[in-house]
Amino acid sequence: MMDTSGPNTTAYILCTTPRSGSTLLYRMLHATGVAGKPKSWFHRPPLEDWATRMQIPHNGMPETQWLKEIVDAAVLKGRADTDVFGLRLQGHALDFFFQKLALLFPESPTDLDRITCAFGPTKFIYLTRTDKVAQAVSLVKAEQSGLWHKNEDGSDLERSPSQEPETNKDGYDAKALSDAVQKLQSYDAAWRSWFALASVQPLTLTYETLARAPQRALKQVLGHIGLPPEAARNVTADTMKLSDKENEAWIARYRKEMGAA
Repeated sequence: MMDTSGPNTTAYILCTTPRSGSTLLYRMLHATGVAGKPKSWFHRPPLEDWATRMQIPHNGMPETQWLKEIVDAAVLKGRADTDVFGLRLQGHALDFFFQKLALLFPESPTDLDRITCAFGPTKFIYLTRTDKVAQAVSLVKAEQSGLWHKNEDGSDLERSPSQEPETNKDGYDAKALSDAVQKLQSYDAAWRSWFALASVQPLTLTYETLARAPQRALKQVLGHIGLPPEAARNVTADTMKLSDKENEAWIARYRKEMGAA
């Protein structure tokens, strides 16, 4: 198995899925001041979306040159004036991300080689959520309301235009939840498949352990990527947990209707 955890590591990737606690973890990592800024620099297709995030206009340049400028800009942003590049990569972005790296580095034979070409020696953190029903409820509610994250003080951190539920006045939608469960399971399966194919052994964390002891999880990640765990000493969680009584009611109702334990 290839060892990507040596002392020369210059990058790390948070390998995750929506509503898994990755925003909490990336903000804490950034707050250490030593671990870059692992945002979703390559969030989703198309390439124009990447370019907009990086503010790199096309200007008629060949795609490979445009792609290189986008990736180079992302590396600068992801380093955030530190020595380490951080990236959060969601399961839905996986295929397109690797397609573009293959275009940029056609001489490199594997995904892992291309990642190294782009970012240097890289470590991987796999952040997953054990309770897929709870994760699906969180996802569907965020999609409906447009509210994705709140700051610790209760103010909005991330809000997009809401999509009002059409099925039920209270928003509960069993089909939407089932679709979300299947989608989230497929994203996790894609990550596990890639780890096996690439012979990568990531540091595995769960949403549940992160939510229970965020600073302890942060120290684990810092140690894994070769940074001093003591950098976590003064870092605290700065996002508010959104799960409420309605989440609990939806979870219980869905499990009952689906006969789930």
